[in-house]
Amino acid sequence: MGTEKYGFGAGVLNISVHIFLSFISSESASNAKIFGPRTGLPVYCDWIVEGIGPHFDLCNPRSIVNKPQYNTGDEIMTERRTTGLTRIPIFLLAAGMLLSGLPLSQILAAQPKLPERPAALKEAGVTKGKGDFDKSLFLSDASFGSATHIILNPSPEAKLGIAGTAGAVFANAAGEVKSRVKFSSPVRFVEFVDVEKDGVWEFLNRGGQGWGDASLIGHDGRQLWKYGGLPGVNDMAAGDLDGDGTLDFVVGFNGGGGVRRLDKSGKLQWQQPDGNVWHVEIVDTKGDGNLQIVHSNAGGQITIRDELGNIKSRSKPGTYFSKFSLCRWPTPKDLPHLLTVDNDVISLYDLEGTTAATLEAPHAVQTGASGRGTAVRLRAGEPAHFAAIVEFSLWHVSVLYLYNHEQDLVYQEVIADTCLALAAVPRDKSEVDDLLVGGTGKVWKYTAAK
Repeated sequence: MGTEKYGFGAGVLNISVHIFLSFISSESASNAKIFGPRTGLPVYCDWIVEGIGPHFDLCNPRSIVNKPQYNTGDEIMTERRTTGLTRIPIFLLAAGMLLSGLPLSQILAAQPKLPERPAALKEAGVTKGKGDFDKSLFLSDASFGSATHIILNPSPEAKLGIAGTAGAVFANAAGEVKSRVKFSSPVRFVEFVDVEKDGVWEFLNRGGQGWGDASLIGHDGRQLWKYGGLPGVNDMAAGDLDGDGTLDFVVGFNGGGGVRRLDKSGKLQWQQPDGNVWHVEIVDTKGDGNLQIVHSNAGGQITIRDELGNIKSRSKPGTYFSKFSLCRWPTPKDLPHLLTVDNDVISLYDLEGTTAATLEAPHAVQTGASGRGTAVRLRAGEPAHFAAIVEFSLWHVSVLYLYNHEQDLVYQEVIADTCLALAAVPRDKSEVDDLLVGGTGKVWKYTAAK
C-alpha cells in the first residue's frame, strides 16, 4: 500500500480498509481475496484468530452486514443490534484515516488484489495422460447455472438429475433434457434431497460461501424456508438422524454460532457450542444404517456427534481440517472417507482422522480450493480408478485428476470453468462407468480411450 512512513496509523488503516472492503462487497469478497482457512477472510485475519481464540468474530464483517428480520431459531435478530455492530469496520476505517493522514485517493487505491493465477493454471488442456481418455460434451443447458450435484435415476423417466446455482434439469441416458426446474431465489451450492422420502425431490441450498443463508427449495423451485442470521452460516447438511422417515437438517455456523439441528420445517431443535464449523455432513459412519453428524471446526478437528448433538469422538488429522467432502474409498462399496485439498496433494482420511491416502495433485492449494472425488470403473476387467475434481474459486478454474488403483496420477486436465459436480455413471448392460464432470451450463463425459 506504500504507507510505511505513516507508522502505526497506516497499519490500522491497512487492516481497516481490508475489513471495510470485505464488509461492503459480499459478492466480490468471496472471489477476490486471499482466504485463510480459519476465518474465510484475508490471511491476516487467521493470524489474529490464531492468537486470541476460535470464537473471535471481528474478522467476519460480512456476518454483520445483513439485517435479517426473520427468526433464526433462538432469537429475533433486530435491526438495532445489527446497525450497532456495523459501526465496527466504519470506526476502524475512520480511525486509520485520522491517524495516518493519508489522502483519500491513496486509501481508495488500497483494495486487495486477486493473487495471480499460477502459470500452470492459465491455459486449459490436458497436462498428463493425453490420449488415454476421451472427453465429449454430454449435455449443454444454461438453465441450471453452475452444476453442483449429479444424481442417478431420479425418476422412472430420467437417468440423471443435475442441480446447480440456477435450477435443475432431468435428462435421459443420451443427455437429452426431459424437464427443468428454475429456482426462485439465488443459491450457492445445491443438492437433491427427498425430505419426506416420497419420491418427490426437493433441493438443499447449503448456504455459506460468504456466509449466505441456507435454505430448502421445493420441487417447483420456490423457497420453502431459510435459516441464517448472525454470526453467519458456513454450511448445512440433511439426513434422517432419528430414523422417522423424514430428513433433519444440521447447520454449521461461523464464529461462535456452533452446531444447530433443524426439523423439516426449518425450526430449531437443539444447539451445541463450537467454533467456526466450516463444513458439516450427516453420515452412516459405521455402515450399520445409523446416521451421525460429522463436521470440522476452528481447531481443525474431525468431530462426530450423535442425533442429540453429543460429541462421540474428536480427532485431529495431520493437516488443518476445514473444508471437506465425502467419498467412498477405495471402492463404492467401502465406508465413506473425508476428502480434503492440501498444497499439491489430495488427502483422504477415515472418520477417526487416520490418513487413508495422500494423492499427488500438482498445483492444488489448501486456501481457496475445494475438492470432490469418486471411484470410477473406466475399463472392464480392471480395478476402479479414482477421480477427483478440484475447483479454485479465486480464478474460476478447475483441475481433474485421475488415479489408478495403485494411487498413481495417470491423467490431469486444467478446465477453464467452475466444476463442482462429479459422478460415475454405470453404462447399461456393462461393468464400465462413464465419468461425468459438471461445469457452468455443461456436463462433460470421460471414457477410456479405445
